[in-house]
Amino acid sequence: MLKASVIVSTYKRPHRLRGVLAGLKIQSLSPDVFEVIVCDTYNGDETKALVGAFVKAVPGARYIDVANNSPAAKRNAGILNASCDIVILLDDDVVPSVSCIEEHLYIHASAAARVVACGQVRYPKELVRASNYCRFRDSRHPGPTKRQFVDKQRMAPHMMVTMNCSFRRSVVAEKAGYLSEEFAHYGGEDIEFGYRLKENGIGLIYSERALAYHFDDGGSIRRYMAKLYCASRYSAPIVLRLAPEFGADTKYRWIEQSAVSSSWLTKATARLAQISTPPVAVRSVRAVAELCDSTSFLYCPLMYWYLSIAAAAKGAGDRLLPNVPTWLGTSDDVLD
Repeated sequence: MLKASVIVSTYKRPHRLRGVLAGLKIQSLSPDVFEVIVCDTYNGDETKALVGAFVKAVPGARYIDVANNSPAAKRNAGILNASCDIVILLDDDVVPSVSCIEEHLYIHASAAARVVACGQVRYPKELVRASNYCRFRDSRHPGPTKRQFVDKQRMAPHMMVTMNCSFRRSVVAEKAGYLSEEFAHYGGEDIEFGYRLKENGIGLIYSERALAYHFDDGGSIRRYMAKLYCASRYSAPIVLRLAPEFGADTKYRWIEQSAVSSSWLTKATARLAQISTPPVAVRSVRAVAELCDSTSFLYCPLMYWYLSIAAAAKGAGDRLLPNVPTWLGTSDDVLD
């Protein structure tokens, strides 16, 4: 009997999606316990054919073509088309561990459970060993050693991630609705959703056992900076409008240019972030980070923090410029 709907949003990444589907094939649960819904914006037959082949192993698998090419729209389409009350969201580069689906189901075993569960996400050890960038990104994923998760039953709303999460539709839809499709660019929809859950009395918890692996093997510090730039320039203003608490709850206020605080210290620090990250310095630090990426003993998290702050500060400072049509801008280089 079906107990859960697993929703995977994807776009132009069949090579990544293949790993996620392979992980779903070998779950500790029988394939007839969960269905798989792949939500894509059609761009060729490869992804659709991949899902068609996957049906042989998991008969409940389906492919949905979603016109709106945004993560929020695809997740919402999957949720609305799900056969089960319990839904589990995965990204197309997040491979579930063998017991991931079983652990998510265990959390929601009680129909009275009014929670959204975020499962642990880790970078594979081979990527962490091979790349200092991946080592830094792994350290930023929610994890059992972070101070925010001393109480795993009260996860901070700004730490909400939908790349590996689950909830009951009947609980979330009734109170908080679904992900906001107002976010047309990278980032923000997870955070705003987290604050909406809090506002409507729905708990946000962290599950160490519902483990999945983030195979970001095509990532780089340059591309990560481009994502942070877009999130800061386009998505952060929407988050701050819909969930003003975000500005007060997080360190982002120290680089935000808008009126998230009347404090002179906050405003001065935001200005300092702009002044201390001139393009020539950022390019130099980035060049060092890229040069040392494969040398583990030269790992310096401060470099990655500096580059992250630089990208976010530039995004905040560029909001008055004409909009760029794509979510990554004209290139992966935010200094162009």
